[in-house]
Amino acid sequence: MKKVFAIVLSLVFIFLLASCGQQSTNNNPSQNANPITDNTADTTQAPADSRISVTLNEQFTVGEVMTITLTSCEWCEEILPSNTNGVYSYLSDNDGEKYFVVRGEIKNLAGEVLDITYCGEAEVLINGKYRVPANMDAEDVDGNSFYGSVKSLQTLPLIVYASVSDELYNSCENVELTLNLINTEENVGYFYSDEYSHDSYVISFEK
Repeated sequence: MKKVFAIVLSLVFIFLLASCGQQSTNNNPSQNANPITDNTADTTQAPADSRISVTLNEQFTVGEVMTITLTSCEWCEEILPSNTNGVYSYLSDNDGEKYFVVRGEIKNLAGEVLDITYCGEAEVLINGKYRVPANMDAEDVDGNSFYGSVKSLQTLPLIVYASVSDELYNSCENVELTLNLINTEENVGYFYSDEYSHDSYVISFEK
């Protein structure tokens, strides 16, 4: 009887040891945990619009370089200078297109001649969707061409214009004009670059 009991006890110990040997000894819960996907919403906000809003007949000063006053806007087939007496140059009609034109004046505050064509860039946005590059030109001192360069402290007529298709003109409800203009004298005389210190201005129109 003692022999049978000893054999049974031995078998119990063998089963217990086998059972302990199969248990995992991994004490690091992170290895067995399910991976966690970070679904946190991106809370990064888009940069605020740094453009400066202006209106017609409001003079604004662009750093130490210039002052500008925008006075009117229109849609037209061709762009004429302010003085059409005698010989003059103009922007002629393009088939299937119309000009959007903003007129005003520019005064040079810098210590050297200012060519507005190279002092910035312009763009019109139509119906909040269609982007069209725009041009900036000053009239000459006689007002019969758009090849003007503004001498120091001189004021000349200014035009900002874009050519758009007739189809886009017909669907137009509103126009937003953006002007990016250098604001330091050190960049006067160079082709405009966004890397230069500049200010951005925006003006809106309803058709």
